[in-house]
Amino acid sequence: MKRASPLVYLPAALVALAILAVAPYMSLARKAAKAALADGFATTLSAALVAVVAFAFLAALVRIREYRTWRYLGLVLVAALLLGAGWVFRREDAAVSLVEKIHLVQYGLLAGVLYLGLRRRGLRSVAVLLGLPVLGAFGVGAADETVQWYVPVRTGDVFDVILNAYGALCGAVFALSLAPPAELAWWRPGDRRRLSLAATVVVLVVALFLDLAHLGTWVEDGAGRFRSYYDREALLEVQADRARRWPHEPPPTEPGWAHQDPYFVEALWHVNHRNASFQRGDLYPAWKETLLLERFYRPFLDLTPMEGTGNYRLPPVQQRRMKNRRPQPDPYPYVSPVLEGRVWTRPTRGQLWLGAAGLTGVLLLLAGGVRPSEPIRRPAEAPAE
Repeated sequence: MKRASPLVYLPAALVALAILAVAPYMSLARKAAKAALADGFATTLSAALVAVVAFAFLAALVRIREYRTWRYLGLVLVAALLLGAGWVFRREDAAVSLVEKIHLVQYGLLAGVLYLGLRRRGLRSVAVLLGLPVLGAFGVGAADETVQWYVPVRTGDVFDVILNAYGALCGAVFALSLAPPAELAWWRPGDRRRLSLAATVVVLVVALFLDLAHLGTWVEDGAGRFRSYYDREALLEVQADRARRWPHEPPPTEPGWAHQDPYFVEALWHVNHRNASFQRGDLYPAWKETLLLERFYRPFLDLTPMEGTGNYRLPPVQQRRMKNRRPQPDPYPYVSPVLEGRVWTRPTRGQLWLGAAGLTGVLLLLAGGVRPSEPIRRPAEAPAE
């Protein structure tokens, strides 16, 4: 049988490009939807997600006419995975957790479209038909989160990369149940090479994302200890640079294709934690964060605050209140929780890339040595009339 043109992958490429293209603007869309729907935002979004999934399952049930038992089992597995996602990937903020479930739909669609391309190209093994869509979505998800890290007012997160791959697994299993090839085997010649090369690309993309979005270090100061993307000396140099630049060239604060400044991100998170501490009357961390901001993020305090963030530099009366009412002496050494879980102090950058190089080396060495399996026996079930 003549193999189909590589253009069968074009729909998957277009879906991936669409995901990457809209990534900088998703927060604007979410903000507009919340403004339009007000208290009904969560209910409407939940109903929309349920409707999309229900329609997909209904379409699958109508389409399945033969070999129904094992295909129905595949749909049951997908349903279980989707229900489990609500528990495995839940966030403390229910609204954020709900919005992130859109990732399941996006990457489920991407995996499904990629599956159809692989099937049309004549690939017939479970390993490839499930493995390549998940690996492809894993790589696109890491690229998506890298884009979100790069652009203003968005933050890339390894949590979302894993959620994307999970959604891709749901989509690939759904597609396999919906439209299996005529003959299916667990493993076929060439599968190891295909999977190892795909995994190599994914490892490098994920390593790049982790390097950009998560690796940092501890900064020690008399006021406390905090995480940063810069060491102490570099942080002071960046502060001096921003003090020169920002009065004439302020950083972008609207989503879009512009470069996001990690220094700006750090400062904003420290301000948010200081403001939250002050509002709940926890003056010790509020005071410590004020000192850290004045010592390392002073140019940020001079910027015009973004809508909804509160004051960057607290008024003098509030600063005096903190100074006079804070516990004295310090009740404990201050370690800032800002960027906890987002800035990793381990592994180091060298350790990350050494590990990535070692893993890609192993993957590239993997080849051959596995005999193809016999075609999977389907249940002896007569086609429906």
